[in-house]
Amino acid sequence: MSNQTRNGNMLLNGMLVVSFLILWRNLEHPNILVPVLSFAGFLMFVLLKIFFVLRQRKNNSPK
Repeated sequence: MSNQTRNGNMLLNGMLVVSFLILWRNLEHPNILVPVLSFAGFLMFVLLKIFFVLRQRKNNSPK
């Protein structure tokens, strides 16, 4: 794994944690739009993480 890939993974993990904390903080917000948008942001980072992990595994597979 290259240094750039490792830094990208650490940045994505940090963004995932921050978006989860924002979601957790906004769950009981009186306006329903706030938790829905927080969940959408969190879900976006989860899907990005899954996409990058699968792409990395595909590139590292033995040929």
